[in-house]
Amino acid sequence: MTAKDAAEGLLPVSDAGDTMRYAGRMILRHRFSVASILTMYALTAVAGMGAPWLIGHLIDTVDEGGTALVNTVGLAATGCIVVHALFTIASRIMAGRLSEKVMGELRNELVRDSLRLPMERLNADSTADLMGRGTADTNILNGCVRTAAPEIAISLVTAVVITGGLLLLNPLLALALIPAAILIGVPTRWAMKRTREANLGERAAFTIVSRGLRASIEGAGTVSEYRLGGLVRDRSNKDIAGAWGKARWNAIVRCVIPPGIDASVITVLVSGLLIGGALHSGGRVGVGEVVTALLLLRQLFDPLTMVLVYLHAFLVGGASLSRIIGVGQGLDSPGEREPRYESGPGKVELDRLSLTFPGGNTGVDDVSLIVDAGTTVAVVGASGAGKTTLGRVVAGLAAPTAGSVRIDGDCLHSLPQESRRDLAVMVSQEAYVFAASLRDNVRLAAPDVGDDVLAAVLKEIFGDAWLGRLPEGLDTPLGAGGESLSPAETQLLSLARVAISTAPVVVLDEATSQLGESASRALERLLDGRLRGRTVINIAHRLEHAVAAERVLVMEEGRIVEDGPHRELAAAQGTYQRLWESQARPAVVAPPSSSGS
Repeated sequence: MTAKDAAEGLLPVSDAGDTMRYAGRMILRHRFSVASILTMYALTAVAGMGAPWLIGHLIDTVDEGGTALVNTVGLAATGCIVVHALFTIASRIMAGRLSEKVMGELRNELVRDSLRLPMERLNADSTADLMGRGTADTNILNGCVRTAAPEIAISLVTAVVITGGLLLLNPLLALALIPAAILIGVPTRWAMKRTREANLGERAAFTIVSRGLRASIEGAGTVSEYRLGGLVRDRSNKDIAGAWGKARWNAIVRCVIPPGIDASVITVLVSGLLIGGALHSGGRVGVGEVVTALLLLRQLFDPLTMVLVYLHAFLVGGASLSRIIGVGQGLDSPGEREPRYESGPGKVELDRLSLTFPGGNTGVDDVSLIVDAGTTVAVVGASGAGKTTLGRVVAGLAAPTAGSVRIDGDCLHSLPQESRRDLAVMVSQEAYVFAASLRDNVRLAAPDVGDDVLAAVLKEIFGDAWLGRLPEGLDTPLGAGGESLSPAETQLLSLARVAISTAPVVVLDEATSQLGESASRALERLLDGRLRGRTVINIAHRLEHAVAAERVLVMEEGRIVEDGPHRELAAAQGTYQRLWESQARPAVVAPPSSSGS
């Protein structure tokens, strides 16, 4: 991973040496299958050489006046062609089965490594990069493993067998390969040195373009409000220009090899004719031997051409493999799940906490804070004040650049990732539904929870009738190929996960943004019951959420500038009072009168 990639928020890329070693380990893991396939390739190549040899033998026989064996030789040549076709089919089936197995293992490793990534490395930029590796790179590598790698292996084995046969036939006729080797070798060597980096550069550049466009679409309202259209357009044009330059260079590298192939095919046949004619004139070879050599030379260029045609796809697949296995770079070897962390009541201590983003922008600036266990705290402030960033750090989803977060005395970011999830969870506006059953989607937060508890939680959050409407109840598949959930239902699902979790600290970042006003308030009352006794940090974009909190924190430019209960801060002449006045005050229900009137 280059320093530039790190600055752009991209995930690591495995270097060429590590990628080759990984491929070597994969081959060793399937060595018996690989050996069987290579043997079948060799038999296929030998069968393919039968027809040219028999044709040459037939020409020599006719030239010497013999005609009795013409039919026999013709039938034998036909038999060689049929056997060659059958061996080719069998070898491709074997290679296809192996490629399916290898791609299955690679996909499983990518998913495993993705789930093991430290949460602080998963931001919007790296998530887009990860999605590209899991889709585009996986598809490219799938094509490489299914098609390019088998074709290159078949072609190389065939080329070696044919070259050996040509040398056995007459080493002098094999001299025709020398000029062709030069015409192919020089541009191929030049391109091979540059293909990997050209493809990695293009892939990274288009990831940056895609990321920028997605961010512009998601932030369209902010861009319009602050009149940042020109700035966004300039940045997009710069990203696109960089991607265009990378793509153009990659196209140049890709186009160097084909002209050498075309020139070498003509050159080898002309050289073969000239050398064969000279040797025949000197009485050193017969016509049949020259014809056999020319047929072998012509046949040799079919596999060599296939090698060079698929070489670029193979190298591109290698670059994709580097990106895929790079996801797990620097991670410890996978093992069994860490035992659940036995936490305390959820006291949160922030000590001189700071987080600075790449490029120098400050998210949190020197925040020190103690939140007693079981306290509900609302964090408010203008857009960009650092509220969400603070919540992500407290939940263990982002690593601070200075200071520490302690929960019940334990430094959160020094604990294994699994233990962090046992201590703190976060519900944000970005809720996800996975392609799995409803039961599995909810039990992500607590794998050991029984169906009776799940049903009770879903009934409380979704209503009495919702679960009954699903065709298979808790077994109903969701996501791709299953039941579709609305944005509001998706957010309710994420809240159900928190409701069954046992983490003592819960961070809510506008967790009910997709819900209507009445449903939002009813759900907040429900969660107040479910979360009673736990420490709740509520990132409140709407100040009405701060009314019921025991404590309100006001942030500006990454710092906490006011701290106290709602009534005190609303009465003071400060930032919170101005924020409160700037919003339409919610209807706060007054407590019942004690006079009874």
